[in-house]
Amino acid sequence: MLNSRLVASVLLLISVSPLAAAPVPSSPDSTHQAYETLFRFLRYEGAGAARLGLLPLALKPSKEAVSFLGSKLKPVRLSEDVAKRLLADLDNGDPKVAEAAFDELSYFDVRLAMTPQQAFEIVPQGLGRQRLVALFEEEPMDAFAWCKLDLGPAGIRNGGDIRIETHLFIENLPNKPAEFKSYCDQWQNGRRMSHRVPSSVGDVHNDQWKQQSRALILLEYYGTPEAKKLIEGMTHGHPDAAPTIEAKAELKQWAVPLPKPDVQKAWDGLLNDHGGSPRCVLTLLKHKPEAILTIRANLRPIKLTADRCLELISALGDDDEKKWQAARAELLYLDPRLVFDLPALMEKAPTGLMRTRLAEILCYQKADSLKGLTLQLQKQDNGVYVLVSEIGSRAVDDKLRSFANPAWERVHAVLNVLEVFETPDAMKLIEEIASWHPKAPSSTFAKLVLTRMKKQAGPK
Repeated sequence: MLNSRLVASVLLLISVSPLAAAPVPSSPDSTHQAYETLFRFLRYEGAGAARLGLLPLALKPSKEAVSFLGSKLKPVRLSEDVAKRLLADLDNGDPKVAEAAFDELSYFDVRLAMTPQQAFEIVPQGLGRQRLVALFEEEPMDAFAWCKLDLGPAGIRNGGDIRIETHLFIENLPNKPAEFKSYCDQWQNGRRMSHRVPSSVGDVHNDQWKQQSRALILLEYYGTPEAKKLIEGMTHGHPDAAPTIEAKAELKQWAVPLPKPDVQKAWDGLLNDHGGSPRCVLTLLKHKPEAILTIRANLRPIKLTADRCLELISALGDDDEKKWQAARAELLYLDPRLVFDLPALMEKAPTGLMRTRLAEILCYQKADSLKGLTLQLQKQDNGVYVLVSEIGSRAVDDKLRSFANPAWERVHAVLNVLEVFETPDAMKLIEEIASWHPKAPSSTFAKLVLTRMKKQAGPK
């Protein structure tokens, strides 16, 4: 599965084009392709993904958008007979048949119809088995080709979850194409690696199901009778599947509308999905005056001086719990890497609780989870810094990364919404964020937003 931090950073880098400045498509085919592109971004989390998918879709004409989403929504259900046929097709000699089965099972997860144990009994060996593991691991179809795959000796454990042992024998595979990149290439010859495969449908969280759930939230936002019918249709899937649960929740929202918008709750909720919580973003979008007031009331400037940073680091070692917890909370928000580079920071806290608590902040760890350890900062040959202790080592970022800080990602999310509002009050808030610490990603992003808005407005 793609590393979530890597995806977030890529989305942040490419989410720089204006939301409303795309050229009008010239044909039905290009219109459909534009929708497909926006829909694809519903798979991903974070403020960058919301900017590239959720918000542009929310701004589309509701009739057109509902029609498109209706063509993409499929109730999540799968019969045992169909599941068995698709599993057999995974090992089909015709690549097109195998790919079609794999694509089908990527959405209609085999656990909708049977347990993983039963699926492995149906596909006991060969490419079919390798592709079944790729499905469970959410990897490309042939990611596990040329790997030997066995159920681990523990068999069924933890309420039915299966541990899969993956083993690769490179020397026994002389015909492997040189250009083929296997999941197993990263391992040394003979190394074994275990994977947990959840048995419960409720534990399945694949990207396509997330995409469907976000589409359902969009339908509730549009609020048309046609949108409601589509949501009702999605309630007929497997009762434990995430899209089915989401559809039922949306219908409940529809039946009992809130007497007034809870915009403060939406602001608070943006922390839960790194600024990409769809319902929270759309609540802000739908209630412009309340959203601007709430954002103004809750924004905390990202500004930090070297002197203040040293005071806070010193307070981390204080015996007074209220004092060091307050310092920790402030440093978690105002990342100390704003004013000192990583080696210099660790020198400011040479020993004791001051050092371990600073390391916990830099590594996004729980308070006092490193208490009592002796920590040494080392730079590896690849440029990555690690903190080495008696119990092992852990990587630590030497750069500011907004997607690692939920509070900063929330600021990016509201910047996306403020850009859509295009009001003087929204512009003032964006300008305020742009005036924060020049190294803060939020300040940099706000300046990009201002540049886009001024370019769209044109010369006065």
